Amino acid sequence: MNPIGYLKLRVADGCYVYDTSTNALIRVAPPVHHILDDYLRLGEGRVVRKYQGSMFADELSGAIEFLRAARHKAGMFRPFFRKDYSALLRPTRLREALSQGLQRMRLNVTERCNQRCRYCHSRLDPRPVPGAAVMTWDIARRSIDYFLARAEAGPGTSMGFYGGEPLMAWDLVKRCIGYLRDRRPPGDLQIVVISNTTLLDDEKMDFLVTHRVNLQVSLDGPRAVHDACRVFRDGRGTHAHVVRAIERIRARDPRYFRKYVAIRATFDRNQDIRRVLRYFSRPPFADLKITIGGRTGDYRLSMAANARHESRLDALLDTYLESLGNKTAFNRRLLSGYVLGDVVTALGSRKVRRAAVQERPNGACVPGASGLFVTAAGLFYPCCNACIPGYSIGDYRTGIDPAKVRRLLKVFVDFCQEMCQACWAYRLCSQCFVEVRGGRGLSRRAKQQSCAAEKRYLIRTLRRFIYIWEREPTRVWNSPWSLHRQVRELQTRSRRRGGRAQGS
Repeated sequence: MNPIGYLKLRVADGCYVYDTSTNALIRVAPPVHHILDDYLRLGEGRVVRKYQGSMFADELSGAIEFLRAARHKAGMFRPFFRKDYSALLRPTRLREALSQGLQRMRLNVTERCNQRCRYCHSRLDPRPVPGAAVMTWDIARRSIDYFLARAEAGPGTSMGFYGGEPLMAWDLVKRCIGYLRDRRPPGDLQIVVISNTTLLDDEKMDFLVTHRVNLQVSLDGPRAVHDACRVFRDGRGTHAHVVRAIERIRARDPRYFRKYVAIRATFDRNQDIRRVLRYFSRPPFADLKITIGGRTGDYRLSMAANARHESRLDALLDTYLESLGNKTAFNRRLLSGYVLGDVVTALGSRKVRRAAVQERPNGACVPGASGLFVTAAGLFYPCCNACIPGYSIGDYRTGIDPAKVRRLLKVFVDFCQEMCQACWAYRLCSQCFVEVRGGRGLSRRAKQQSCAAEKRYLIRTLRRFIYIWEREPTRVWNSPWSLHRQVRELQTRSRRRGGRAQGS
């Protein structure tokens, strides 16, 4: 018998099954959960003979009837079939994907930085940072022109300035923003500056406020957490400088602060995530958009430290649920984003229906279809995390090169053709090019290792999703932080695009 994709879960007192063939996540009775493996492996007759002496007759017959209906009426628990991930490589499909209009571009205006953050990939660059590349106006202008000629007007379209530390190339950033605003009003294009803010003075602040520039501030949490990694070149912590800049922005223009300022935290799992969440649950951060990302690959993390971190996350689920009733100050949106992450989107917007023979490979984008990252030298890459040596997809002179897009995508597709055919998690997986990096290129071994880590992550997060879903009080389902509301909104968007989605 061909293998069948599914995952059995026990969460508190409930039994659940995720079925790969239909993409459904369902709660089942304990007898169904108990006999499922043997039912699919042995068939009905042998299962009856095996369990008729150890289960009540009505329990066994009810479980078999449920599974029979699930297979033959709902289409669940079907064997894997051969999927064709290579369909995306066809010239017509690629041309269609690359013609839909860009939504975002990030300009890496400088590789220089006034900090030496301990987790930053720039530390591995053999060149001294003060002599690192700075983008020229010609590269910036021509890249912007390329983007504007293909960008869809609207609030979801954005141009960002990245580094290094972009404020070290302030004259260029300011010139680019003026150039953009002369061509697109604020409603048609968001402008984003990603900064550590330690170089933010009154002149720069006034300019950002005047031009309604979104400022994404790098702040990892309380002083001890932030200063453990984000330091100046001489090793001094930067926390006090960042917080002072944030307070000055809020005093300068409270409305701008609430609408245009966001926090980006990078989290080290050796630290206590509860301290970070408590810190961002109080003023002036409670009303800001905050995202927490991890760079665990850049840290030395023991098995004990990782287990301690996961235990803290599990405890936070009860803290979240308790806060709904007692109004404890707690940043619920931040918890949902960090603990549940992309699985909320993957579950909430997924199509509950049979898989297709032609599948998109995991969570990988079509490089250059919606976003571009431009290096200081003018090379195009899909994003800042996918700057894989030898795999640029174009440059500021020639634009996106479909042949280079296909080359990068083909390596990933070939890995998926080989490794994803009989994986229970392939319809939830969010892997992309970043997880396949190994050495100075793309690596099959890195893909295998990241697959195992992805499945562990999905199992943990599915358990947490179910735990909150089953216990969240109905009276909070319309609150903006409610998991039920998030899934409901994702379902609505999914139905508008066509297809049916399910939460849990």
